[in-house]
Amino acid sequence: MLDWVKGRILDNYPSITESEINFEDGFYNGIAFCYIIHSYAAQHIRLDVISKHDSQDNLKQAFETSWNVYQIPFIIQNFNINRRTIVLFLTLLFEKLAPRYPVSILIFFNIRESNYFSREVATAFSRKHVFEWYKDQYTDEAQHVVNSIKV
Repeated sequence: MLDWVKGRILDNYPSITESEINFEDGFYNGIAFCYIIHSYAAQHIRLDVISKHDSQDNLKQAFETSWNVYQIPFIIQNFNINRRTIVLFLTLLFEKLAPRYPVSILIFFNIRESNYFSREVATAFSRKHVFEWYKDQYTDEAQHVVNSIKV
């Protein structure tokens, strides 16, 4: 997941360094969230107001935009973020912004570090997405076969 974020941000914003996009700093101050959203919806994120010293405003801008544009719920309350909430929020963003890939590939990354309940939820969530991804693939192929028979 971090590779997806780095790829989107570093390819589009040369002023951002790789060291600024990591789980220790880049997400806690909200800058990485703002840039990843901006890389898909530039008109909704104001880069001119992002500041390394104002994490609350950065996070507010990222979360409000993710809700208003992509209907991603506010999962991080009172700007209380940790590694799990970062991964969950990035997973939701990835699902909306890059839907061509099954999100389950990314979810299994964090299962090892989770408690039993989190593992069960993540496993069910990933199975659902794998099923939907395969269903979409086969539906497209089936429609192609039907169309080719009609011709």
